[in-house]
Amino acid sequence: MKVDNWIFFKEVNWDEQIQQVHIDTRDFHALVLNEPCEKMPDLTKIIKLKERFFHSTEEVKELIERYFNESGGVLKWRSLFVKGVNDWFKYIRILNTEHGWIVCHRDYEILNKEKLSGEVLKEHL
Repeated sequence: MKVDNWIFFKEVNWDEQIQQVHIDTRDFHALVLNEPCEKMPDLTKIIKLKERFFHSTEEVKELIERYFNESGGVLKWRSLFVKGVNDWFKYIRILNTEHGWIVCHRDYEILNKEKLSGEVLKEHL
């Protein structure tokens, strides 16, 4: 089942069996999808590094909340840049796997927790 409407990220029901959450960081609205990702990145290189790449639901929620707050909270529009993450972090792609959630850049590049922990760069807001 596909949810066609973008909703504010705080309205995502993480308890459901969702497979994908795509967050547009310009306004922090999310597209929630219940089917597996057709562009799922290859996990073979990171499977042995679970603690560096895989997130619990709570970790994902805290990460998105931090990005939202540190980039100004409720705004009409923003350009999110995070130190350590290459380029504009326009879309955050959060994909469900059997090992936990992975967080990807807009091009489905898997990002590790170290990169994701970088500070929000205020000069781009």
